[in-house]
Amino acid sequence: MMTLLLLSTVAIMVGGPAPGPRSATPRIAEVVTSLDDIISQPDDYNGTSVRLVGQIDRCQGWGCRVCPKEATPENPMSSRCLSLSWDWQRGTTPARGFSFDAVYRYATVELIARFDKSCLGKEVICTDRASVLLDARAIHVLKRRPSALGLGSRSERDRLVDAPAETTADLTTLLADGFERGPAGPDYRAYAYQSDPVAAKAAVICRSYGKDDNAKWPIDAAAVLAPSSEDRFRCYWADRSDGRWFIHPD
Repeated sequence: MMTLLLLSTVAIMVGGPAPGPRSATPRIAEVVTSLDDIISQPDDYNGTSVRLVGQIDRCQGWGCRVCPKEATPENPMSSRCLSLSWDWQRGTTPARGFSFDAVYRYATVELIARFDKSCLGKEVICTDRASVLLDARAIHVLKRRPSALGLGSRSERDRLVDAPAETTADLTTLLADGFERGPAGPDYRAYAYQSDPVAAKAAVICRSYGKDDNAKWPIDAAAVLAPSSEDRFRCYWADRSDGRWFIHPD
């Protein structure tokens, strides 16, 4: 295998004029706009670097959208949202990068991205996130929310309900392991699924140091899968086999 090394050379002009200041690479100015303007005039913004304010939704797996900042879980304003993909800010190893899903989910941010209308209409079938805001970078975080107040946190079909008292006691004892009990320790709460309310096969056990009701416990299974940085709980999946509970590590 041959390795090609590209060496940069510097030419020195003896007795020539002193080099002037290096010219900076021209910076493409972002167009300050809004989600509504982009959606109503996609042709005008296509291929443009845009700057806007919006609220990031659950942002996990194959879905991540930015929605109006005034959207709520009860009124998510889905028709006014746009799908996005982050600039992974790759380093020297091209195959590696950092996803910002967990960093910005449920937050209101000011971001910069390149708009591409290709996946906006029905003419093209797009896979994955079908993003139209590409290489997005959040430049300001304006507000953070716990998962209970975030967009998309209530979309989980299989809701969580409080587990039976016996299940709660067994899982609490197993997770606490005798070291984290008492008035100064965390609180514990176990959940079952609506499809299995008696927790015959599976459950979720959580510990929390929270005081704020909105951040203390998960509102549904979506919060366990896609927590917010503002949440004050940590949850674990648990399975029952041969009458015994097993808690899955992270």
